Amino acid sequence: MKTTFFVLVGWLACHSLLAADAAPLGTALFEAIRAGDSAAPDPIDRLSSRPDFALFIYPGPLGVPGMLPADAPPAFLLVADDDETGAAGVITTLLERYREAHVPVEAHVFAHGRHAFNMGNRSSLVSIKAWPQRMADWLADSGLLSQTPSDKP
Repeated sequence: MKTTFFVLVGWLACHSLLAADAAPLGTALFEAIRAGDSAAPDPIDRLSSRPDFALFIYPGPLGVPGMLPADAPPAFLLVADDDETGAAGVITTLLERYREAHVPVEAHVFAHGRHAFNMGNRSSLVSIKAWPQRMADWLADSGLLSQTPSDKP
């Protein structure tokens, strides 16, 4: 059983960096770093930087890739439809990119919740308060926390 996971979590502006890391930039240098180098003298450089999965929580408009590679990490997408920053459109675009690449993805668009609802504790909306459980359900149903490196989706 795998006991260590590399996860990318992005809220709003962090999403831009997350998306850039979740989708390879296509350069030889990035690919080498992403794959890890088993001959590197530094043990950290030997590890792959490919995330096991990604969480995009009401993402910002920057960093949405034009296309997603087939080896992109599975993703959980979350937003409120009434988010005034336009994050719902970003989620829609990311969902399309994931589906085009045939990469596992789950998206939740809540009718209400606006922007920056964090872990839901500040909201009076039941759906927003319960979103962390939706993420836990996705992780359990996907088997992402119990798999070995060879059985990733």
